[in-house]
Amino acid sequence: TSTGIRALYQSLASGQDQVMVLEGDLALMKQKLLYKINSTILQPKKISAISGFTTRVCTSNILETVQTALLKIVSKLLKIKIEDIDADTELSEYGFDSIALTEFSNKLNQEYKIGLNPAIFFEYPTLHSFAEYLIAEYQNIFMSRFKLSTTKEEVIVLAPKNGVHDEGKESVDNYNKKLRSRFTRALIESTAKPQKSIPEPIAIIGMCGVFPMARDVNEFWRNLKEGRDCITEIPKDRWDWREYYGDPTKEVNKTNIKWGGFIDGVDEFDPLFFGISPCEAELMDPQQRLIMTYIWRVIEDAGYSAQRLSGTKTGIFVGTTSSGYSRLISQTNIAVEAYTSTGMVPSVGPNRMSYFLNIHGCSEPIETACSSSLVAIHRAVSAIENGDCEMAIVGGVNVILTPEMHISFNKAGMLCEDGRCKTFSDQANGYVRGEGVGMIFLKKLKDVEQSGDHIYGIIRGTAENHGGRSNSLTAPNPKAQAEVIRTAYIKAGIDPRTVTYIETHGTGTELGDPIEINGLKTAFKELYQATDGPKVVSTHCGLGSVKSNIGHLELAAGISGVIKVLLQLKHKTLVKTLHCAKINSYIQIEDSPFYIVQETKEWNPLQNIQGEDIPRRAGISSFGFGGSNAHVVIEEYIPENRERPTITTQ
Repeated sequence: TSTGIRALYQSLASGQDQVMVLEGDLALMKQKLLYKINSTILQPKKISAISGFTTRVCTSNILETVQTALLKIVSKLLKIKIEDIDADTELSEYGFDSIALTEFSNKLNQEYKIGLNPAIFFEYPTLHSFAEYLIAEYQNIFMSRFKLSTTKEEVIVLAPKNGVHDEGKESVDNYNKKLRSRFTRALIESTAKPQKSIPEPIAIIGMCGVFPMARDVNEFWRNLKEGRDCITEIPKDRWDWREYYGDPTKEVNKTNIKWGGFIDGVDEFDPLFFGISPCEAELMDPQQRLIMTYIWRVIEDAGYSAQRLSGTKTGIFVGTTSSGYSRLISQTNIAVEAYTSTGMVPSVGPNRMSYFLNIHGCSEPIETACSSSLVAIHRAVSAIENGDCEMAIVGGVNVILTPEMHISFNKAGMLCEDGRCKTFSDQANGYVRGEGVGMIFLKKLKDVEQSGDHIYGIIRGTAENHGGRSNSLTAPNPKAQAEVIRTAYIKAGIDPRTVTYIETHGTGTELGDPIEINGLKTAFKELYQATDGPKVVSTHCGLGSVKSNIGHLELAAGISGVIKVLLQLKHKTLVKTLHCAKINSYIQIEDSPFYIVQETKEWNPLQNIQGEDIPRRAGISSFGFGGSNAHVVIEEYIPENRERPTITTQ
């Protein structure tokens, strides 16, 4: 039409390199376009010909049809009028939760005989984007079902007069290569490229922690190897769970959750050792006391002394927040003192140890919810790389002192009533909360090799991002999860085919676990495509979750996963993930490099084409329920006197 021609002409006049028109009276369109192209207005562009006609399927009709079908189904599910549903509004805004999304996907699977996973709605949260996905994946099914036929569209590519520009004398072919669509250009530019220079590895030279039913990392390993479930009823020194037990849907401030993973000695502290008066120590949040205690222990484990660190640019990065201790203090009517404020502020935890040790690197609390301690590792590595710190102590702490978060998380549907975190299982129904502290000591690998420090493992890459807008504030975004994983491995500069274990976030929720697996599959698929070398034809990367043993340690979840991986490297053993006899049917790993570690087994190294062992490599994921994601890549240390083999696999 004349309106369409005018729009195309305006696009050309505004400087667009490529335009698209649907098939119609193409002869007329071409004639008018040629006339307009040769007009004086477009003379500066020196364009005189139309070339590069191609055809492809036009999906406008099928998109509208499929979208209308989806609107009808949603209308019936929600019992509202179709005209009240906006295809560009996220389903969560209409009240869709995990149960409703599962019902929606089941309805579509029955109606069209397809295999949808309800986790897909977290990638395509609107009916419009979801319709586009359905067409891309199941076009033939929907074309046949709605008896639609394909139409053609033509892409008109404009070439310069006589095939060259006056300025650059470029050929038509070279010119047309530049005339890619804005979408293609954006896609290419947004694809992360491998680092030209791989960051120097960071060595882990110290490690310590306390976890449910484990006073140190050695007991922690024993529990992991023996497949011990470390969850108990809430102890009375926290609160009497019977006072709060009830039906959360009918009773105010009641919960039917009575389980958790708890550490011993949460109230123990030696204040005089750290130069703190007993009176001040009583007003210190227990998390501050634990931070100080376990930072000291990790320094000892690394073979260092306070005197040796004094005056250095050693940093401290700890995942920590307020524990609710201030509420307990206020209930006892204890007088407010000058040091009441320092005892409650989370930043003072790491700051106290920087002060006590007289160290001058960064001293930061990190609070990104469940990803806090892994984000702390990323920040510490970045600080060492950019020179803000020579060394860094990193970790996380989580204690459970009051029932409020139990009640809130229970009402949000996050917690499991039976107190068992059944990651990857078809019985997955939420997670159980846990306490713990973990610390590691970081230093540049080259400096460590010169000083001869013991090395537990090396960090090859870290990454952090946020999910942006997803189904809801606390809903995961699988695309962002995939991107943070992909970024970490690109930064590490290693072949993804050599990664043989991933410690997943793995909270044990029906849709959360499949969403995480989908993110992993997407990330590794893209990494494989971007990496030269032979294709892996068998599964080789185990997946596990320490949450099945000790619960979800929230701010200390990431560091507990890192310590588990370091212990697995030390003992060359992969430990089983508990409570996973039958895998969740929504988890589809058949055509991926992944398998679930359902039995404890030897962690055998891969070999390169020369028959030499490749260092064991693992990744750790943590995803905060507010959207902050992190991933860390860890590698087994090969001493300097051994040649590091190449990463190309058979």
